[in-house]
Amino acid sequence: MSRTLKAVMALATAIFLAAPALSQAANSNEQDAEVRFGIQLTAALNNDREAQFLVAQMYEQGVGTPQNLRMAHLWYTKSAKQGYAPAVEKLDNWEKARQESDSLAQERAAEEQKRRQAEATAAAAAKAAREEAAAKAARERAAAEEQKRRQAEATAAAAAKAAREEAAAKAARERAAAEEQKRRQAEAAAAAAAAATAKAASEEAAKTTKASVSPPPAKDVQSGQPRDKSKETTAKSAEKGSEEFRANPCNTPTAKFTSVCQ
Repeated sequence: MSRTLKAVMALATAIFLAAPALSQAANSNEQDAEVRFGIQLTAALNNDREAQFLVAQMYEQGVGTPQNLRMAHLWYTKSAKQGYAPAVEKLDNWEKARQESDSLAQERAAEEQKRRQAEATAAAAAKAAREEAAAKAARERAAAEEQKRRQAEATAAAAAKAAREEAAAKAARERAAAEEQKRRQAEAAAAAAAAATAKAASEEAAKTTKASVSPPPAKDVQSGQPRDKSKETTAKSAEKGSEEFRANPCNTPTAKFTSVCQ
């Protein structure tokens, strides 16, 4: 076995054997610290400025008593008021440290406030952007709906106009057809009246002609009585007038009184 290994084993053995003793020593030191704190506190309460300084240190470091910075500052102040130089110096440093701490705290608070303000500003900007986007979308939807409504109204108006125009055109066609039928009926009635007038005039003219040019009546062969030639002439004239009227109704003495021949 090498010397190094022997030394390591010996050290480990010594530590193992010394561990209980060290633990006991630690407990003993803690108890001693509490005893020392009690002794110093008694002296400090009797206005021993050095003891007051030591009590303040023990409060500051948490030796023999739980750490309490407020009590440490209190005993440093009591000692300094009695002119103990280490306590005066400690308070000066304590005040500087406090000021530095306060300054650091103020800086941190200012930074925190600045950060929160930046976050609030960013949040407000984001909210404004969202609201603007929502308002823009609402305006676009309203514009689209308005355009759709106007298009529907324009389509309905165009359809109504077309229906009115078609109805007006249909009514005009019906009126024109009725007027045309009425005109044709009037023309037919006028033509019939003209024909009747022409026929009556022709018959009257035939009678007049027969009465003015007829010779003495000849005897009828069968009856032995003279024949009435005026009747024969009137009949022939009436037959001729009827043929002329059928060929040209306007070529009669009474044609000028009919609307068709005017």
